[in-house]
Amino acid sequence: DGRRIYGYLTRPRGVSGPVPLVVDIHGGPWARDSWAPATFNGRQMLVNRGYAVLQLNYRGSAGYGREHMWAGAMAYNGRLQQDIAEGVQWAIDQGVADPKRLAVMGGSFGGFSVLAQLAQKRHDYRCGVNVVGVADWPRLIENWPPFWRNRHMFVRFYGDPAVPAQRAEMLRNSPVSYLDQISAPLLVVHGANDIRVLRQDSDDVVAALRQR
Repeated sequence: DGRRIYGYLTRPRGVSGPVPLVVDIHGGPWARDSWAPATFNGRQMLVNRGYAVLQLNYRGSAGYGREHMWAGAMAYNGRLQQDIAEGVQWAIDQGVADPKRLAVMGGSFGGFSVLAQLAQKRHDYRCGVNVVGVADWPRLIENWPPFWRNRHMFVRFYGDPAVPAQRAEMLRNSPVSYLDQISAPLLVVHGANDIRVLRQDSDDVVAALRQR
């Protein structure tokens, strides 16, 4: 749609041509990825083992102005996810990524995006890693930690579960409503005492996929 999306690509040293690609999706979504030195981290570990790693500051990300951030509002399961998929397509078209060896990983909102990407199948992802991913948006907001003060941002971005029409739309955009569309292998990681995304979200994901 003409919006420019920035990001970071890290490739294995001394390797030419397409390689396996891991898409590392940041959380927030009003956070952003930044360039980092080559100290030990998960991305460097993957690149050291022959994977390219792509990080995208899709619409909804902070650091590129208010308009870019709020362009992701109410588009978190649609156009925002397309930004990520188009970034992957760019890596394929540039000869960086092997389209038959793609993986997607992320935490919190990034974990939600992993589930969305695997369900929407915009690419043939071979597997995904979902770390504390949101699977039920009304549940997230209704179990708000009492010391959080930015509820208005979540309501503007995702909707208000107290409004019936908005609650229904939030459920349609929640992975619990479309887990039957996921067929790729999935690793799910969640802390039992997480106060932001309840463990029940991941328990629901695991239970539903095991039934299948």
